[in-house]
Amino acid sequence: GGDLENMIQRVGERIQEVLNINNIAISIFDKETERVIAPYMVRNGEQINITEEIFDLHSYKIMIRASARRGGVSWVVNGDEVEKFWHRWQGSIGDDVPKSVVVLPLLAGREVIGGISLADYEKENAFTDISLNLLETIASNMGTAVQNVRLFDETKRLFDEAQSARAAAEQANKAKSTFLANMSHELRTPLNAIIGFTRIVKKKAEGALPEKQIENLDKVLISSEHLLGLINTVLDIAKIEAGRMDVVPSKFSLSTLADQCATLATPLLKPNVTLEKQADETLGLIFSDQDKIKQIVLNLLSNAAKFTHAGSILLNVQKVSEENVNISVTDSGIGISAEALGRI
Repeated sequence: GGDLENMIQRVGERIQEVLNINNIAISIFDKETERVIAPYMVRNGEQINITEEIFDLHSYKIMIRASARRGGVSWVVNGDEVEKFWHRWQGSIGDDVPKSVVVLPLLAGREVIGGISLADYEKENAFTDISLNLLETIASNMGTAVQNVRLFDETKRLFDEAQSARAAAEQANKAKSTFLANMSHELRTPLNAIIGFTRIVKKKAEGALPEKQIENLDKVLISSEHLLGLINTVLDIAKIEAGRMDVVPSKFSLSTLADQCATLATPLLKPNVTLEKQADETLGLIFSDQDKIKQIVLNLLSNAAKFTHAGSILLNVQKVSEENVNISVTDSGIGISAEALGRI
């Protein structure tokens, strides 16, 4: 991508500057298509765009691979050798032949990922040991850097894919929740009718129907109520997932609610456990969602009952200020493990 091209451009400019050289090509091989991406070429000091027509990319690539077999060191060609070398590898890039050429592979581990080639048209033996050492250092660092840029691009691509997969999953989850919320509504309507009519039949049937049939009507009612409870649970879960739990506030007595919760929780207690209730009598009425608070207090009490094998459970309702009320459930049970506390 753009990062790779910027990097190659910078390296190319530095090599030109430091080695005072006017002819340079740096290419990277595309891993997928095996093509050469050659974003940087300078000819007689002018940067040019490489195209397939002016540059035999296929033979260029073979040349880089041939140079790699020398193990990441410079392949230097001078004097009479250059002409043969040049025509074999460089194709029709220009008629004039340089006097000195250097080719260096770019390696990532053992993989050839590109190459650098330099030419000097003025001098034979233009490249000294110092300049070759410098080049080899640049090339070895560059191989690693190109690999890193590629890994970065790949990681970014995978990350983007993961992001869009997550968005799709969230979309699906929303759709599921909306469907469940609508479905639950559709299911409750006929069920309420069943419950309503069964009650009417039961009322009218007293004295007229045998005891057995009244029992059967009771069974219909119990099963219907149970099913209604299940549907309500599904509806609540769907609403929570869809992020639209409805609050239905009203005025009610909190100490009466605490009494109801204590009564409902008493059958859940283990044999040698007592349930105490302390409620601030000055509370009066509060304005909130009665069902939700009841559900929360019952959840806390049933949890306490489940994990308390001896001792006591205390339900405490305390007025903290004009605005705030504190409801707490304390038990002498096993408590919550440190690990689970972190999760909560």
